[in-house]
Amino acid sequence: MFKVFYILILWFYCFTCFRCAPIRPVGTGRWRLGILRGCTYLGIFSRLFGSSHKGSLTTTHQQKLGKGCHQSKMDYSYLKAARKIVCIGRNYAAHVKELNNPFPKQPFFFLKPSSSIVTPHDKQAPQETRQHAECSYRGLNADGTNPGAIMIPEGVKVHHEVELALIIGDYISNASPSAFGPKELRRAISGIALSLDLTARNVQDEAKRKGLPWSIGKGFDTFLPMSKFIPEARLGKNLDLQDAFRLKCTVNSITRQDGTTGLMLTPLHTIVQHISTMMSLEPGDIILTGTPAGVGELKPGDSVYSELFFNGEPLVNMQFDCVKRPGPYVYRET
Repeated sequence: MFKVFYILILWFYCFTCFRCAPIRPVGTGRWRLGILRGCTYLGIFSRLFGSSHKGSLTTTHQQKLGKGCHQSKMDYSYLKAARKIVCIGRNYAAHVKELNNPFPKQPFFFLKPSSSIVTPHDKQAPQETRQHAECSYRGLNADGTNPGAIMIPEGVKVHHEVELALIIGDYISNASPSAFGPKELRRAISGIALSLDLTARNVQDEAKRKGLPWSIGKGFDTFLPMSKFIPEARLGKNLDLQDAFRLKCTVNSITRQDGTTGLMLTPLHTIVQHISTMMSLEPGDIILTGTPAGVGELKPGDSVYSELFFNGEPLVNMQFDCVKRPGPYVYRET
């Protein structure tokens, strides 16, 4: 009786100060009491009930990917949870200029399919390859890997674009610009990864000229090489990650891209906040944050090596060979 009375008092107090509501996290059948802040919540009163009670409560951090579950490891299992892959375009001034594109008035984004994911071969722990002459994608392995080469379609001019990927760890929807800053970004992600946003440049250029979608130009199989997962806990205690990363891409041992996230036109927290006002983000979603200048063409026989640095120290890298894509596809103007 005392607990019920205590809850009513606290609920009334929180309602007047914050805005409370019962919340049922996706994937469970339990309703939980929480304080709503945008779309995230802070669980309260968790110690008033045992963990097996139907009304037991959990905190946001316990709900996040990478907090106390297998996504906290440096592996590829996080890729199995990707519901969507959202990519920010034209977020580095020098890259905008090198392609003679106009500067965006606000951030814009496009999507890549999960079938474009490919992971590096791990020589120390060989994984099953799912690339075959008759099939260039057959899903991810049980551990999240899809080891293979980058496939260059016939007649396609493929460009590499090295990028920092954010891995979303919570539900984010309609986040307010004034309430979602660098601190909130750290709470919203479960970790990061290194990625390559490969682009069929001639396919994309034709689509832009004719006002057609970019989907084909961004979505070929193997057009999203991804590294191992880096848990958020490994990123130190600094709440603002904006200037902490450096991206580097070399092709056949020649450096082509080398830039820092401090050069971004739209900062990391604004990217996440902006997307959430149109497309709600879910745990496991991947956000590619833009590429620095120096993009260039890849051809069969090339070797691509990418690196991600954190505060000047190497964090993760990946290497891919480029091969000719099998199958009947040949680029022809639409």
